[in-house]
Amino acid sequence: MNYAPINNCSGPLWEPKLWNNLNDIPHLKKTNCYEYAFNYISHSEEKLQPGELSSGKFKDYSCESIIRKMKEDYSDVKDSYFREKLDCTRYKIALVIDTNDNDYHFYRQDTNGLWSHKTGTNDVSRLDANGDIIINPEYCDRDYTTVNKKEDEHNYNLFCGYFSIPNKEGPVVRNND
Repeated sequence: MNYAPINNCSGPLWEPKLWNNLNDIPHLKKTNCYEYAFNYISHSEEKLQPGELSSGKFKDYSCESIIRKMKEDYSDVKDSYFREKLDCTRYKIALVIDTNDNDYHFYRQDTNGLWSHKTGTNDVSRLDANGDIIINPEYCDRDYTTVNKKEDEHNYNLFCGYFSIPNKEGPVVRNND
């Protein structure tokens, strides 16, 4: 397999039971892919959107707009690339967009080097739209619109890039009110 390099100390832990159990707790079930990528659990009535922690929600579904708002929310986000080897203080996330249906989606690289994601308020998964383990979110199957594919109804056809963010341990519970 062609994994991206990762130190065994960087990246959040793969903890599906913890994240999936959030869906049973009314005030935590709005945690989405944006918060999952940053390893935060929301204590909010609404799903957090890029920009809402800083200057206001993004205006359009373009890579530039969402990346700008993400970096306003988290000033310590850095551009990265798939094979970049990070030290123990950072891990990678990736952003994709469905340009036909106006939606975005984030993936994160876990400690074991595999990628995972949380579609909306659904369960977390390591699988792409085809049911394969995600090794590289840029090239995995992100088209959830075809027959027999579940969890989502989007085709995330535009890959926006990789980013590195601080590993703050966690997950961290945040009150967005």
